Amino acid sequence: MMHSAQLFMFISVKQPKYKLEKGKLMHSFEKKICVSFGSYLKDSRNDSLLTQNEVAEACGHSNAQFISNIERGTCWPPMNVLSKMSKLYKIPRHELLDRFTECRRKIWAYEMGIRGKKAQ
Repeated sequence: MMHSAQLFMFISVKQPKYKLEKGKLMHSFEKKICVSFGSYLKDSRNDSLLTQNEVAEACGHSNAQFISNIERGTCWPPMNVLSKMSKLYKIPRHELLDRFTECRRKIWAYEMGIRGKKAQ
């Protein structure tokens, strides 16, 4: 059982954070993973000889900024966009989903480990 003083210490521990779109925050570890996944998507797009504008249009967005944000790791792509990217980049859907899920799993494991250690 955690006492109120321990709980306060647990809650007040500061972690490095990065601004995310719409005022959300991203921890530094998540940022590294998101950047890695975005870089993978950028390499896949370049291998497919597509521009950010072409991908954005195919995904139903009016400009390339949306794709740029994903590739720079400032946001995670929505599932419907991942599905469209898998077709455009000729990556099997399950392969892209597995890679995305593995990135998210690493973040969850990291967060659970951090929280578990600080709660003790």
